[in-house]
Amino acid sequence: MRTLEQTINRQTIEVAPDTDLGMKKMKSSVFFKKKILLILAMTFICCIGYAQDAKNYPNNGGVAPAKDARYELYKTQNMWTFLKLDTATGLIWQVQYSTNDIDKIFQTYLNLVPEASGGDAVNGRFKLYPTDNMYNFIMLDMIDGRAWQVQWSTDYQDRVIIPIR
Repeated sequence: MRTLEQTINRQTIEVAPDTDLGMKKMKSSVFFKKKILLILAMTFICCIGYAQDAKNYPNNGGVAPAKDARYELYKTQNMWTFLKLDTATGLIWQVQYSTNDIDKIFQTYLNLVPEASGGDAVNGRFKLYPTDNMYNFIMLDMIDGRAWQVQWSTDYQDRVIIPIR
């Protein structure tokens, strides 16, 4: 079985280059090589584009959330802490895990009153957006545009959700 390079080289030396037929074969083999390079370049570019798509969801570990997901987990800059958002009601919990201390594993609420209820509570209504402050996120109501400052903390008295007006 011949390799692609052997096939191309064989095509170029089968006919002497000083004849018209020889020149046509040489030109066609050069065109063939360019075509192969173009296909390889396009494949490489597509792979890069696909890899970058995962970066569009940095709060979800690079994984796109399910379109109809009721709950989403958002990473914080603290490696042990996530925020769990009920995307239909706007309720938020602070979720903390540990690898060696069971007393540090917990889930606690940040707000007790839903921002949407009944028929207004639809999956995907609320989203969280990180800020430059590691303890603060902005929660946005995707339907009516309301916004809240969400602050998580390991200290109970420092956990707040404040409407932004």
